[in-house]
Amino acid sequence: MTPWATFCLLRCKASEFNLGDERLIYEVHQVGETVNVDYFSVDGVSDHELHLDEVVKQREELQHLEVNLKARLIARSEVTGIHERFDSQIKEHITSNVKLQEQLHEREKTIMDLQRTLDDKDKELHAIRLDHEARTSYVSNKKNELATFRRERDNPEAEKAQHIKKIHELQKHVQEKER
Repeated sequence: MTPWATFCLLRCKASEFNLGDERLIYEVHQVGETVNVDYFSVDGVSDHELHLDEVVKQREELQHLEVNLKARLIARSEVTGIHERFDSQIKEHITSNVKLQEQLHEREKTIMDLQRTLDDKDKELHAIRLDHEARTSYVSNKKNELATFRRERDNPEAEKAQHIKKIHELQKHVQEKER
């Protein structure tokens, strides 16, 4: 066993039994090994303890650094997961947007086709209205002509009837005079 290991072992035992540094020095001499003991550590703090304290502090700092690194790693993996989910959602939105634009384009095309059909039907309706107006005008003219013809035809018959009536009256008048 090295002198340092012996010193550390005895130091641990001394601290277990609440022995002071003086007792520790005595115990080291009793073991019979020559140990380079710091005799200036009467106050309980040796260079090795200071070094041990530094190592403990470094260990705590390293543990703290390890905790920070683990936290960063976890945060980074969560951020990466969130980023991937957002990327996936963005891709879904882009795909959905493209589909909606295609549907919009198809509907606009359908609307344009329907508009052309409506324009054609409007033209046909306009032509039918013009034809109807022409026929109505033609029928009205024919009605007027027919009415005129009937008046002209009915007038001679009425005149003829009046003449016949006058003839009968004259014949009666002549017969009365003859009597």
